[in-house]
Amino acid sequence: MKPGYRFWNTLKHSISDIDLRVFVIALHDFLFVALAFASLFLWGYLVQWKSAIVQFNPYNLDVTNKAMLNITVESLQSLLVFFLISMTVMFVVFVLLYSFFEGMVWLTVMRKKPSWRFFWKFAVLNAIWFVGWLIVLIAAMFLFRSGVALFLLAVIIFLLLHLTLIQAIHFARTNEIKKTLKNTFLVGFKKIHHFIFPYIVILVGYAVALLIGWPIELILRQFSQATFQITDMTVFIIITMLYLACARIYLANVVKG
Repeated sequence: MKPGYRFWNTLKHSISDIDLRVFVIALHDFLFVALAFASLFLWGYLVQWKSAIVQFNPYNLDVTNKAMLNITVESLQSLLVFFLISMTVMFVVFVLLYSFFEGMVWLTVMRKKPSWRFFWKFAVLNAIWFVGWLIVLIAAMFLFRSGVALFLLAVIIFLLLHLTLIQAIHFARTNEIKKTLKNTFLVGFKKIHHFIFPYIVILVGYAVALLIGWPIELILRQFSQATFQITDMTVFIIITMLYLACARIYLANVVKG
């Protein structure tokens, strides 16, 4: 089968495969984003609260006062330990939220039933996955100059999104960690050219979806002038979540093909 025909055939099949599942997928995506932002907000509040307790001011620090200096050092150490522990807890919370809700998303796309074994193995896989990418990101930021580091950052973010997509789809299909890691890099790098057309289709389709949503916002504005800002954001979120749900079904078929 020629590549061009295969791409269009996959797109047509994906469009015909869209059903009420998109609402379930969109709901899981929304819950994940909402809970992740709520956790991030809570973490920021706790760090700010802990920092306020320390009340460290380097300009008023008396280095000749050993007692005060020891108290200050102990406070800063306490703040550092709290920050590291809270960051670790935040990472664990993120992995658990991501593994559950994104796992439900891809299981829904694949029409598979969830199981605790699946979520546990997916969480282990994601912990390994994101720790690895975090190490790569930190290395790129510290080992290269600012200009090169920014370019590498953009490349790393693209590869992270690209490969994470393939990783989640493969694991939802196989439920095997080693096989998923192997196939993710094999498909992600060796067959990356097969994703150029789908990514372009998704970006263009999203722009069209937003253009279609614009008249809806104008109509809602006529009905509710006072709550237009809320309505505007609500329409944007609904369009984005539903479109991403449709895009996931399409990309799952692309990877399958």
